Amino acid sequence: MKTTSGHQAASGGQPAGGGRSDRIGCRRPALLEAAVASAKQVANLLRTDALATIDAEYALATADAEHRHAEAER
Repeated sequence: MKTTSGHQAASGGQPAGGGRSDRIGCRRPALLEAAVASAKQVANLLRTDALATIDAEYALATADAEHRHAEAER
């Protein structure tokens, strides 16, 4: 079947340029939202891990300082 411009229409009766790419394009916002949600989850996990690391380092530094202070008093 030829279009008004004389070009052959895509198979399946769909106009040229339609089809699979349009179906994927319709899903892009949902895929993008899912990707953003995943990225936010990863960022939250990294932030939580970083805070836990800081807490652990502070605890170690405090224990080390207390140990040095106790050794100095002897």
